[in-house]
Amino acid sequence: MNHIYQEMQNSDAVWLGEVPSRWKTYRIKDITRLSPNFSNGTPNKKELCSVIPMDKVSEKGEIFSDNVEEYSLITSGLTNFEAGDVIFAKITPCMENGKGAYVGKLPVRYAFGSTEFHVLRPRYTVDGKFLYYYTYNSLYRHYAEVNMTGAAGQKRVSSRFINYTRIFLPDTQVQQRIAAYLDKTCAVIDKAIEAKQKQLEILDALRKSIIHKAVTRGLDDSVELKDSGVEWLGKIPKHWEFRQIKRDFQITLGKMLQSHQKDNKETEEFYLRSANIKWDNADLSDVQKMWFSPDEKKRLKLEYDDLLVSEGGDVGRTSIWKNELSACFIQNAINRVRARKKDRTTFLYYWLFFMKHVGYIDAIVSRITIAHLTAEKLEKIYYVRPPVAEQSNIVTFLDKKTDEISKIEGIITSQISTLQQYRKSLIHECVTGKRRITEDDMQDKL
Repeated sequence: MNHIYQEMQNSDAVWLGEVPSRWKTYRIKDITRLSPNFSNGTPNKKELCSVIPMDKVSEKGEIFSDNVEEYSLITSGLTNFEAGDVIFAKITPCMENGKGAYVGKLPVRYAFGSTEFHVLRPRYTVDGKFLYYYTYNSLYRHYAEVNMTGAAGQKRVSSRFINYTRIFLPDTQVQQRIAAYLDKTCAVIDKAIEAKQKQLEILDALRKSIIHKAVTRGLDDSVELKDSGVEWLGKIPKHWEFRQIKRDFQITLGKMLQSHQKDNKETEEFYLRSANIKWDNADLSDVQKMWFSPDEKKRLKLEYDDLLVSEGGDVGRTSIWKNELSACFIQNAINRVRARKKDRTTFLYYWLFFMKHVGYIDAIVSRITIAHLTAEKLEKIYYVRPPVAEQSNIVTFLDKKTDEISKIEGIITSQISTLQQYRKSLIHECVTGKRRITEDDMQDKL
């Protein structure tokens, strides 16, 4: 079936491109009320109203309206809306991420939401659900992003921009058909994405389970066990030791930030901060530089197989350094862990992965202000220590298994991305008339 209109016209809008020649053009201000008042009188003091902050609106148009309060108790200045309205997040990054919704129904008459919502109330000619999809359109959101005003980090889409947005509309019946088609199709796509995200959760649980067993029991199920003396750990192989990290590894904290040169012997060098530390490998997409003295470079230079452990941020997150840069150093948000003798830092990496994901590391860090895994705390953590040869066997096994899992995750993640992109392009094509939706389409099995 040919879904493309034969007669198209230039919209004169770069983001919009061509639209069907039969569709009529308006400004949003001509067909909606922006920031409308209560449609049926101010609520009385005891009337229950929904309270819907930004985090109760999803990036797929869902509204979670389970919280209700008496009107007299609701903070003044919040944005009011009601069933039939369209809400559109105006602030970065919520706007770019697609936050917004068509308010199909509410448990009460009125709702109050974030001041960072624009509220559009359809007046005539436009169907509310169609208007939502039009404003959700990723190309429109990108156009809105380019036209934001305000300081970095606090940029917003202005009321004027919304009001003067050009919108091309077919008759209301066609709008409703398009909106119903998108409801149906997007629901199928969302269900497929959800299923694939469940697969990722299962794979993540499998990875954790495999690592847990390998670093606490080893690879030989027939080995004799002994009590570790730690209730949450249970039994470990009889020939393994259980001792503090500092006995086998040297821990060094990185350097405080230095924004300018203090001595002519100092040179500007690449360094890693907490944001660069991801599980397994360092993220080098944004590596910054600061000044280091000759002594600091000697003490803080990274070597192959060094373990990098986040001191702040997501405390305990750990990477293995593989000499991705020829010369790189560390900031004081990172603890460098280096083997004193022949112990495998990769085995310790898997142990710390296990400790982080059972909640142990989060339990020992200070949270009076900001959590910190200091060098002193890290070196006192106990770990199970198999003989070095057995450490190597466990590392080889875990490298292979986790790599297999990561490859499958990569395929699934790519499939999710493809579905998400298809969802965006489908919405754009439908609301701009580049894909014609007929009555037959509504009967098709999706």
